[in-house]
Amino acid sequence: MILDKTVELEIEGKTYKLCYPMKSVHGAERELFQNNLLVTVAQGINGLPPNLSDMYTIFKWGIKGGNPDFKEGDIENLYYAAVREYDVITVFRMGLDAVKKSGILGDTTKKPAAVLATPGKDPDTATETPRS
Repeated sequence: MILDKTVELEIEGKTYKLCYPMKSVHGAERELFQNNLLVTVAQGINGLPPNLSDMYTIFKWGIKGGNPDFKEGDIENLYYAAVREYDVITVFRMGLDAVKKSGILGDTTKKPAAVLATPGKDPDTATETPRS
């Protein structure tokens, strides 16, 4: 069985892959506003898109993960072409899908709030969970 951990997108008639190996996770975390990929992704899943710089960062490191030979200037031009072809939110969601497929989030069928949950608190109510 082959697991596909990429998200393909077509830009100007060419197909590109977004992928999040650990190198991309670490690279993105260094550049994100909150320096935390999991928080940025969880907020995006919960409908709170990050600032535009973080949206670009998610795309950039996903493209680097799926197309390692790309150079910085090429990625920036590709991002603007992707935004023209889709829109900024759709491109960001494609990046989120690539992060989810990477496996870094674990089981993404669970509630997204669980990613942001504080240990010892119920992610649905943010109240203390009973201790046994």
